[in-house]
Formats: sequence, C-alpha cells, structure tokens
Amino acid sequence: MGEEHIVGDQDRGSRKRKWGATSQQRQKEIRYDNPDPNLDGFEVSCKHGRNKKVSCKDIPFEDLRRCRQKFYSQKDKVQQDTKLSHLIEIGTPRRKKRSEFRPKLY
Repeated sequence: MGEEHIVGDQDRGSRKRKWGATSQQRQKEIRYDNPDPNLDGFEVSCKHGRNKKVSCKDIPFEDLRRCRQKFYSQKDKVQQDTKLSHLIEIGTPRRKKRSEFRPKLY
C-alpha cells in the first residue's frame, strides 16, 4: 500500500509503426499454413476403384505427405497459386453437335 500509482507515468513507447511482421501478415501466414501436417484426418475420397486410367488409391502415403509439405512450405497465397497453376492443363472441349437438337426457326 505504500506504492503510489500515477496515471500516465508508464512508458508507452512511440506511436511509430514497429518494424517486423504486422498482425495482418501473421494472420496470412496462419491462414495459408498447413492445417494438417501429418495427414491425420486424410481419407481417400476417390471412388474410381481399380481403373487403368485413374489410380488414385495406388499413390503412397509418404508421397502425398511430401508433396503437401512442399506446397505449404511457402506461406504466401500468390506463391501457392503459382505452384498450382503449373499443375493445371487447359484444353478445349471436343463437342459433337447434333442437328436434331437445334431449334427450328419458323
């Protein structure tokens, strides 16, 4: 009880912005970080079975884990998107139009 507390006596520091990671940058790192690094909740959702063209169930678990670690090693959305864009193939759909389904003009 012998101590006196005076309002405004505490050193609050300057009002300048501090150098280093801001809270917004930390939130982005948390958002784009690996949510499940050990793949504890991972299940193969593929229902292809044993198809010759699609063999999703034959991929080893360690390969999945390694690819995921490489993807989440960069915690920036733009860098993650560039990695994904290298895996995408764009093709034009091949369509055959039937003449019987065309609307008749009167």
